[in-house]
Parts: sequence; C-alpha cells; structure tokens
Amino acid sequence: MRRHAATLATLVLTVAVGLAIVGPAGAQGQPKTGGIFKAAMIGEPPTLDLHTTTAVIVQHITWQIYEGLFTYDKSYSAVPLLVDSHAVSDGGRTYTFKLRRGVKFHNGKEMTSADVVASLKRWGKLATAGKTVWRNVEGVDAKDSHTVALYLKEPSAALLMGLARPNNGAVVYPKEIIDAAGDNAVKEYIGTGPYRFVEHRPDRHIKLARFKDYVARAEPPDGFGGKRTAYLDEILFIPVGDVAVRLAGVETGEYHYAQQIQQDQYDRVKAMPAVVPSIIKPANWSTAVLNHKQGLMADKRVRQAFQAALDMEPIMAAGFGNKAFYRLDPSLMFAEQFGDGLRDLLDPKIRGLATERQRAA
Repeated sequence: MRRHAATLATLVLTVAVGLAIVGPAGAQGQPKTGGIFKAAMIGEPPTLDLHTTTAVIVQHITWQIYEGLFTYDKSYSAVPLLVDSHAVSDGGRTYTFKLRRGVKFHNGKEMTSADVVASLKRWGKLATAGKTVWRNVEGVDAKDSHTVALYLKEPSAALLMGLARPNNGAVVYPKEIIDAAGDNAVKEYIGTGPYRFVEHRPDRHIKLARFKDYVARAEPPDGFGGKRTAYLDEILFIPVGDVAVRLAGVETGEYHYAQQIQQDQYDRVKAMPAVVPSIIKPANWSTAVLNHKQGLMADKRVRQAFQAALDMEPIMAAGFGNKAFYRLDPSLMFAEQFGDGLRDLLDPKIRGLATERQRAA
C-alpha cells in the first residue's frame, strides 16, 4: 500500500497556574472560578464574523462567543448544542429542530427561531461550508417561536455534521445584527456563548468576559458538547507574531497559553517547570498541491510517478522534526476520528478502496 503523509498533531503550551487553569497540582480537584487568561496567538484575526472566514484563528477566538445548533462530542459525532431535540421525516428530507428555551444572547434578548432562520440563511449564502450544504437545501422556516424546519432536496447523512462544523460554522447571531449587516461583516459580535465580546484593541488584545447569564446544557461535558462552564473572569487573546516570543512568554509566565509552537522545541518545553505541553490529535494533513490544469502535472501519469517517487519518511522528519507530531498513513481520515460517519473508513478494506481512488486521482 502506498504511503501518504498525515500530520498528526500540533503543539500548544499552557502554564500550570492557579484559579481557572487546571495544572498538575489542581488536576485532581475542582477548578476554581476567577482570573484572567492570557493567550498568545499567532497574529490578528481578519474578522470576528465567523460566517465570512475560514481563518482558524477566528474559530479559536469566537468559539467562546458564538454557538450553533450542533457541535462535536469527543468522538467527533454531531450532538445538540442550541437544539433541544430534532426529528427527521419525509424520507430524510425534512429536519425539524426544537430549540432550547431561555437561551440568551449577550445583549439580553432570548434566542428564537427567527434568529436561527436568519443565521442559517446567511451562513448558507456567505460561508464556504454553508454554500456546500445549501446546494441541497430547498428552504428553512420557523414553525413557531422555538421550532425550525429545514427542507432538503435529497436525503443527506452529512447535514448534522455540516451544522456542527466549527470552522466557518453555522453559528447563531441575533436577527437584527444580520439584518443590519446584510452581506457585509457584522459590526457587533453577539452570540449565546459562555463569554461575551468586550473590546478589540488592534495589536494589543481581544478581550472577552464571562457571560453571567449564560445558559448551559445539563448533560456532562463531552468533547465540545454537554455542559460548558466559564471559570475565567476574562480571556485576553494577544497577537504575538514571533514564535520565539510566544515560547519565551509562556516560559516566564507572561502568557498562559501559546499557539503553534515549533515541534523541534518539544524536548525543551517538556523540561520547563510549570509548563504543560499539549499535543492535539488530530490536527491536519500535510499536502502537496499540484497544478493539474496546465503544465507538466496536467498528465496524470506524471502525477502518479511524482507520488510514487516521494520518500515520505525523510520529508516528514525534515518538515516536522519530532516523530511525536506525524505518522505515515494511507487513510483519508485520522484514526482518532471515531464519529458515526467515519467509522467505516477505519475498516482496512474500505481504507484500501479509498487509497486506490486517491491514487487514481
């Protein structure tokens, strides 16, 4: 079987401090409430309107602000977030969502089906992920103040996963915010999440504060689903473009979290006192993009020869250094992704068929 490279992990650092940050000393007990968390990010986000960008840094920041109808549990299955329950009818072409009652936006208004319908329509029009889902959508409407019906052209097993996708996700804004923005970026960053937007001071920080009226789910935490508890008083997302500065800031305690530390620093950070290196699995794929429309690589045989000639082990070792951050795997999905829609891909026979199809591409 031909080998393909899959980047398995990414490295983030957190300082083991008190208050809301659970470090080695407090991991066995209940986290405490309070404190300001300082996160050193790779730079400034292009926007805080999640519907209009696929930039991952926007997802990381706004996850605390916005919520969608569904999210992922620890096995990457879609689970309800703003939805209380849902039913599927008409041969899989109609989805009826019962919304949770009493959920408040950060401006104090209760979320209703009007907000959800407006948000889904905007997401389907502007978001890259939403446009893909919306090709199969006949329409969406409010049946009552807390019931939304979505009609598909054809049955789809991917709808709930699409609604749960966090990047460029189908988050819910107040209808009046969407009406004011139209196809432009929203001007007010208001959601239903555990933290509310306070201010954006370019090149300084983005400040979020605990939303005191947040209405959490009752179920135990499960991945990104279940009960969410805002232990921190505030979160500061600080743009720190230099990776060495992010690392030094965590080492000295200036920052509590550093995004995207270089993998070749892993052995060093493991020896730092009060610093917890976290390897996030899975993270992403490492890919080579070839121009198959024109030029040499337009010939499929040349592309196949190029792929066959690559020795992936030294390439990945040179690109990622520490073996803890990559593996060679022919799969189209990571082994860690045990969502209901992905389990079949872990079957060796099906994985083999997928590899053969990729090889012929």
